[in-house]
Amino acid sequence: MEGNVIITAQSDQKLKSVKIKLLEKTTTTVKNETREQTREVASVAIDTLFEIKDGESRAILFKLPVNLSGKASLDLFGGKLEISIGSSSQPLVLELVATVDLEGVTLDPTASKYVRFMN
Repeated sequence: MEGNVIITAQSDQKLKSVKIKLLEKTTTTVKNETREQTREVASVAIDTLFEIKDGESRAILFKLPVNLSGKASLDLFGGKLEISIGSSSQPLVLELVATVDLEGVTLDPTASKYVRFMN
């Protein structure tokens, strides 16, 4: 999977890095209890030090090694549970999250988008 993260500055900033994560979100309901889980499918950190001015936009190319076919293995109750990905009747929900590490900022800006893979 590859794409671009578009960064638009709200003020003059020094950008140190960008972290891209692909998350799989699942919801399980048993009786009246609903449980949501998030699993990191892939991630990449891009170290890139540059200054960006107020109102300026920059595109940063990223590539994530993603394999959504085959089996997933989970540690469960002291053993391993293997499941086939895509075998569930529920659609696969994936979220792409980008976090920008800015110099001198306590809370780094984060943005996300839900994505869909087409065959």
